[in-house]
Amino acid sequence: MLKLARIGVIILPAMPGFYNRPKTIDDMLNHIVGKCLDQFGIEHDLFKRWETT
Repeated sequence: MLKLARIGVIILPAMPGFYNRPKTIDDMLNHIVGKCLDQFGIEHDLFKRWETT
């Protein structure tokens, strides 16, 4: 994986984020799929994004 990362490959493990406090399995799946879509620059509304102040 290190060799791949050094040549620019994006390594995106399917790990749910618990910082958004998912209530269902569907919430966790939406987060994982949303993160994958983010890597391709595809707009979505699968999870609420953090707001910056």
